[in-house]
Amino acid sequence: IMINIIDYMIQTSSLSLQFDLSRKSLNLFKSNPKDFSKYCKQQLNTIYNNMKYSKKKISLKKIHQEFYSSTQSNTENRITELYNRINQNEYILVFSLFEIFLKKCITNIFKAYPNFLNPDRDIKLGKIISNDKETILKEEISREINIFDRKSPIEKGEYFLKKFKIDIDITNDKGLSMLKQYEINNSIRNKLIHEDPNLIVNDNDLQLLLGSSIIISTIIVYQGHSLFPDVFEDLGNFEV
Repeated sequence: IMINIIDYMIQTSSLSLQFDLSRKSLNLFKSNPKDFSKYCKQQLNTIYNNMKYSKKKISLKKIHQEFYSSTQSNTENRITELYNRINQNEYILVFSLFEIFLKKCITNIFKAYPNFLNPDRDIKLGKIISNDKETILKEEISREINIFDRKSPIEKGEYFLKKFKIDIDITNDKGLSMLKQYEINNSIRNKLIHEDPNLIVNDNDLQLLLGSSIIISTIIVYQGHSLFPDVFEDLGNFEV
């Protein structure tokens, strides 16, 4: 299956639209705090009823009452927290889609042009004898993808350039380096997952992630088509 930028853009846009719908629903609660409090109470009641039969002596009722009281008196802050949770999850998933796209590009190039794999790799004779060519090729591609996956954004940019002559280190019309933005995106994602689950992800962070991801992906397909026409589809009239 050839790589088509439109498919990637539809997938990314559809994901963002789902999260946007969640934000819009949350804004309805913001304009109706009583409805939000009612909703919280219903959810907390469900949690309480599911856990009250626990053998452990936990004062669930007290926890339930304290949390609900806090929610009632601090509805706006609760909604702000939830809004950020939506942004956080969208950020992580959009970033994941982008990195999956990068690895798909590399995988498809290696499948079509296995000569781009490391020619100096020593493969044990027993492995060659006991496996067919397709199996060995699949394992070598998987090994190369794992190496790529551990690289930093800057190193990934260098990998595309040195390995395939695809240059993703470009700047947008405002002079912003897309590779540098990729590095910033990666830093935010890593902090969210490994350091700070309460990190604030604002709308601008999401826009920069979406914009840079689509630009880099489009450039890969644009340059890739001229170098590997049986891997990447022509952009046609799509403006780069």
